[in-house]
Amino acid sequence: MRILHAGIFRDHALGGDIVLRSGFVKNGHEHRRFDYRTISKQYGCDAMNSLLIEQAQHADLLFIGKGELIQPEALSRIARAGVTIALWYGDMRLQPEPWLIDILRYCDVLFMTSAGDTLRQYWTMGKPGRAAFFLNPSDPNLSASYSRIQRSTEPPLFTATPCPFAGPERESVFRYLSRRRDVQIVGSPKQRFAN
Repeated sequence: MRILHAGIFRDHALGGDIVLRSGFVKNGHEHRRFDYRTISKQYGCDAMNSLLIEQAQHADLLFIGKGELIQPEALSRIARAGVTIALWYGDMRLQPEPWLIDILRYCDVLFMTSAGDTLRQYWTMGKPGRAAFFLNPSDPNLSASYSRIQRSTEPPLFTATPCPFAGPERESVFRYLSRRRDVQIVGSPKQRFAN
């Protein structure tokens, strides 16, 4: 499959588009990167969208990671050319952002890292062809790349940034972790975890 991947590629090794790219390549797909933010910063948003339309003509699938700078008209033209469009959205917001609602109707599939009522609301408001829960991607090679680092005898520390739009799925994860005796929570969720 020929995949044009419009994503964020100036990111760390755990960045969603970096990991997804690795999976596409390992599964034998022809993958081309299209870093829409970098191109837009260099040439402007209109030029980036024109280039996206041009490059997508040679793809079987346009796979978008987030896509906040991609214009609805660009996706409309790509869809009319017969290219399948999928969007992976990893932000955790209860309400879809207006730009996302505007482009979802041109997407054949929405993959989202939130499920349940949140996913249903995005599907209802944005009207993509299909919507599916999709876990944050992982790459087994990352474990191997860090295997030579000496491991600590201390328990692992996980940190998170409190945000007002965490959503019920993430709140249920927090409730589960807070009931465990082997996990220490610092700060209060009611006070945005301030000590």
